[in-house]
Amino acid sequence: MNVRCAAWLVLAGCAGGAETDSAVETDAICPAPAASTTVASGYLNGTEGLTIAPDGTLYATARGGSLDVLPVDGVPSRLVALGNPVGATWWHGAVWVAVGADDQGQPAPAVVEVTPAGAATRHETPTIAAPNFVTPTPWGTLLVSDDFGDVVYEWRAEGDVIAWTDQVPSPNGMAFSADGTTLYVASTFREPGLWAVAIDGQGAGATTKLATFEASQTPDGIAVGADGSVYVALNLGNAVARWSADEPTPTVVATPSTPASLVFGRGDRPACELVATSLFGSEVTSFGVTTPGLFPAWAD
Repeated sequence: MNVRCAAWLVLAGCAGGAETDSAVETDAICPAPAASTTVASGYLNGTEGLTIAPDGTLYATARGGSLDVLPVDGVPSRLVALGNPVGATWWHGAVWVAVGADDQGQPAPAVVEVTPAGAATRHETPTIAAPNFVTPTPWGTLLVSDDFGDVVYEWRAEGDVIAWTDQVPSPNGMAFSADGTTLYVASTFREPGLWAVAIDGQGAGATTKLATFEASQTPDGIAVGADGSVYVALNLGNAVARWSADEPTPTVVATPSTPASLVFGRGDRPACELVATSLFGSEVTSFGVTTPGLFPAWAD
């Protein structure tokens, strides 16, 4: 979720045949969901974006202006300073972060590629007013949402950004289905809910609203399980809800404080856990779920 949008709301009331990560067994049996635990703490200004490397290393964007690394059983540390960092994703061996400002805090929308060693490369996106969430496509590009408007953009190469779809109002968190034929999108402020965008070649096809949430809940980041279920962070609702085709009425499965982004465990982290950042809280937390996560091969 865009931080400024959340604050405003408080004040104002196809690529078929895609392969999935071979380390994830889609028929794995998860133990009984574990209680919430603290992954990292001390974030006075909250955290927002979140992603995970294949080895289980977590990366979170701090609202104070940084991308932090949260190693498994290690001490969290700042990796690189960034101006207004929002969403983050793992792609091509690096963390890609949507940012709204430059290093001096001046408005400068971009996606920033950050290596695990901390080398940062800015890719300017001046046509995207407020880059928010980012996710890799099966065909080798990045989708970038902007919940200030009604457009999901596609970053195809340096200086090559197009409007990919305008059929999801206030788009925020995004994730693909296992076969790459559906993009799930959370909408935050206008018609809040969970949407499905059918993939037509490399473009957006028919769009369907799968679930509706209360305006006060502000859907934010999402994550897709290996069983096809979709988990939605309900930011101001202080909850994470699960949607599936078999149970289309969303069910609350956890109640972390102001969850913003979600990511499943992998590598050295437990596969049957979800990790959540907290937009207004001081902790990054994890909790058990009933499915491992989906990690498409194209994202690595």
